[in-house]
Amino acid sequence: MLQVEYPDGVTTLCMMPARFNRKLWVKRGGFLIIESCPEAQQDKSSCVTGTICAVLYEEHIKQLKKMPGVW
Repeated sequence: MLQVEYPDGVTTLCMMPARFNRKLWVKRGGFLIIESCPEAQQDKSSCVTGTICAVLYEEHIKQLKKMPGVW
């Protein structure tokens, strides 16, 4: 699990799928694409609110910034 911060400043925990274990590293301050987990939102006692779908690297961010209205 990773602690993530949304653009509005809210922090929460997100699960990292098994397919990412030992295959990628997320730097502090990096950007992620997170999918919300409906099961976790229904369970109010759960701290986990989403699942990591992808990690954005510098080249991804550069491409997104070039696209108008995306970044």
